[in-house]
Amino acid sequence: MAHEIKFDADMGVVAVHYTGTISSREIIEVKEEILQSPGFHQGLKAICDFRDCDIAIGPEEINELVAFAKRHDLEWGDARWAMIADKDYIYGLARIFIAKTNEMHVETRVFRDAPEADDWLGIGISLEEALIRIFASTPSEPPTSPP
Repeated sequence: MAHEIKFDADMGVVAVHYTGTISSREIIEVKEEILQSPGFHQGLKAICDFRDCDIAIGPEEINELVAFAKRHDLEWGDARWAMIADKDYIYGLARIFIAKTNEMHVETRVFRDAPEADDWLGIGISLEEALIRIFASTPSEPPTSPP
């Protein structure tokens, strides 16, 4: 279980990179940490990179993630979450999550690789370039105010 969270105020993005084997509890803890961060604001876009991890999640845990997302939907507002999942089973779980949350303010999509999401997220640079820029930056503290 491991993850790294980084904010980029210029792009209005928070990025999460998961490694190892993750659980629904860890995903919820990550979302809670983001919500409590001084860098969080409505409309913040999210990139969740699942390419370097495995997931130990079943149908019950998907429902827990859906319930959590619905409880906090208004806090995120009209945001976009891009998930990158190159493994079939993680991609499939993400599609189930999306199907169960399609009425939310937050619009979520899953992509098999970063270039598929380039135009959709609307950050002005390629998603892969954004991830490199975000995770190459040294500060680990999020910005204290929204852009």
